[in-house]
Amino acid sequence: MPTGFRVNGLYGRNEVINYVFQGIATHCLLWSLIEIQKHIEKYKLASCIVGQIHDSILSDVTVKEIQKYLSICKQIMTIEIRKAWPWIITPLDIKISCSKIDGNWHEKFPWIEKDGKWIPKEI
Repeated sequence: MPTGFRVNGLYGRNEVINYVFQGIATHCLLWSLIEIQKHIEKYKLASCIVGQIHDSILSDVTVKEIQKYLSICKQIMTIEIRKAWPWIITPLDIKISCSKIDGNWHEKFPWIEKDGKWIPKEI
Protein backbone atom coordinates (compact mmCIF):
# COMPACT_ATOMS: atom_id res chain seq x y z
CA MET A 1 0.00 0.00 0.00
CA PRO A 2 1.18 3.59 -0.50
CA THR A 3 1.20 3.94 3.32
CA GLY A 4 4.00 1.38 3.55
CA PHE A 5 1.94 -1.52 4.88
CA ARG A 6 1.83 -4.91 3.19
CA VAL A 7 -1.23 -7.06 2.71
CA ASN A 8 -0.57 -10.79 2.51
CA GLY A 9 -2.87 -13.76 2.27
CA LEU A 10 -5.56 -15.33 0.17
CA TYR A 11 -8.48 -13.00 -0.40
CA GLY A 12 -11.75 -13.04 -2.24
CA ARG A 13 -12.70 -10.56 -4.94
CA ASN A 14 -14.43 -8.10 -2.58
CA GLU A 15 -11.56 -8.18 -0.11
CA VAL A 16 -9.02 -7.46 -2.83
CA ILE A 17 -11.07 -4.51 -4.09
CA ASN A 18 -11.76 -3.09 -0.62
CA TYR A 19 -8.34 -3.52 1.02
CA VAL A 20 -6.71 -0.75 -0.99
CA PHE A 21 -9.31 1.90 -0.16
CA GLN A 22 -10.33 0.84 3.32
CA GLY A 23 -6.74 0.11 4.33
CA ILE A 24 -5.52 3.53 3.21
CA ALA A 25 -8.48 5.25 4.90
CA THR A 26 -7.71 3.41 8.14
CA HIS A 27 -4.05 4.41 7.96
CA CYS A 28 -5.04 8.05 7.35
CA LEU A 29 -7.30 7.96 10.40
CA LEU A 30 -4.62 6.30 12.55
CA TRP A 31 -1.97 8.78 11.37
CA SER A 32 -4.33 11.66 12.22
CA LEU A 33 -5.08 10.25 15.68
CA ILE A 34 -1.38 10.01 16.47
CA GLU A 35 -0.65 13.54 15.22
CA ILE A 36 -3.61 15.03 17.12
CA GLN A 37 -2.40 13.31 20.29
CA LYS A 38 1.07 14.79 19.78
CA HIS A 39 -0.49 18.26 19.58
CA ILE A 40 -2.60 17.63 22.68
CA GLU A 41 0.59 16.85 24.57
CA LYS A 42 2.58 19.68 22.97
CA TYR A 43 0.01 22.33 23.93
CA LYS A 44 -0.84 20.62 27.25
CA LEU A 45 -4.54 20.54 26.42
CA ALA A 46 -7.04 19.14 28.90
CA SER A 47 -9.08 17.78 25.98
CA CYS A 48 -8.50 14.18 24.99
CA ILE A 49 -9.16 11.59 22.32
CA VAL A 50 -11.62 9.04 23.66
CA GLY A 51 -11.49 6.65 20.73
CA GLN A 52 -12.29 5.96 17.15
CA ILE A 53 -15.55 4.66 15.72
CA HIS A 54 -15.55 3.53 12.08
CA ASP A 55 -14.20 6.61 10.28
CA SER A 56 -14.64 9.10 13.15
CA ILE A 57 -12.50 10.37 15.99
CA LEU A 58 -14.39 10.70 19.26
CA SER A 59 -13.00 13.35 21.58
CA ASP A 60 -13.83 14.90 24.92
CA VAL A 61 -13.08 18.60 24.46
CA THR A 62 -13.28 21.37 27.04
CA VAL A 63 -15.34 24.42 26.12
CA LYS A 64 -12.39 26.79 26.37
CA GLU A 65 -10.25 24.59 24.09
CA ILE A 66 -12.79 23.80 21.37
CA GLN A 67 -11.57 26.43 18.89
CA LYS A 68 -7.93 25.38 19.22
CA TYR A 69 -8.76 21.65 19.18
CA LEU A 70 -10.95 21.82 16.06
CA SER A 71 -8.39 23.99 14.27
CA ILE A 72 -5.66 21.46 15.09
CA CYS A 73 -7.84 18.62 13.79
CA LYS A 74 -8.59 20.40 10.53
CA GLN A 75 -4.94 21.36 9.97
CA ILE A 76 -3.72 17.82 10.57
CA MET A 77 -6.47 15.97 8.70
CA THR A 78 -6.64 18.19 5.62
CA ILE A 79 -3.20 19.78 5.20
CA GLU A 80 -0.50 18.02 7.22
CA ILE A 81 -1.49 14.55 6.05
CA ARG A 82 -1.02 15.63 2.44
CA LYS A 83 2.45 16.91 3.29
CA ALA A 84 3.31 13.62 5.00
CA TRP A 85 1.86 11.58 2.14
CA PRO A 86 2.21 13.66 -1.06
CA TRP A 87 0.61 10.88 -3.10
CA ILE A 88 -2.75 12.06 -1.68
CA ILE A 89 -3.77 14.45 -4.44
CA THR A 90 -7.45 14.79 -3.65
CA PRO A 91 -8.46 17.76 -1.48
CA LEU A 92 -9.57 16.52 1.93
CA ASP A 93 -12.28 17.89 4.20
CA ILE A 94 -13.61 16.99 7.62
CA LYS A 95 -17.06 17.05 9.18
CA ILE A 96 -17.41 18.12 12.81
CA SER A 97 -20.30 17.26 15.12
CA CYS A 98 -20.55 18.23 18.78
CA SER A 99 -23.07 17.62 21.51
CA LYS A 100 -24.00 19.86 24.41
CA ILE A 101 -21.98 19.70 27.60
CA ASP A 102 -22.71 16.29 29.13
CA GLY A 103 -24.74 15.52 26.02
CA ASN A 104 -24.85 12.19 24.25
CA TRP A 105 -24.12 10.82 20.80
CA HIS A 106 -27.74 11.22 19.71
CA GLU A 107 -27.70 14.95 20.52
CA LYS A 108 -24.79 15.79 18.22
CA PHE A 109 -25.18 18.67 15.80
CA PRO A 110 -22.90 19.84 12.98
CA TRP A 111 -20.32 22.60 13.35
CA ILE A 112 -18.74 24.63 10.55
CA GLU A 113 -15.78 26.94 10.23
CA LYS A 114 -16.81 30.49 9.41
CA ASP A 115 -14.34 33.37 9.20
CA GLY A 116 -11.70 31.26 10.97
CA LYS A 117 -13.97 30.39 13.90
CA TRP A 118 -15.85 27.16 14.59
CA ILE A 119 -19.57 27.63 15.22
CA PRO A 120 -22.68 25.44 15.35
CA LYS A 121 -24.26 25.12 11.92
CA GLU A 122 -27.75 26.53 11.67
CA ILE A 123 -30.11 23.79 10.64
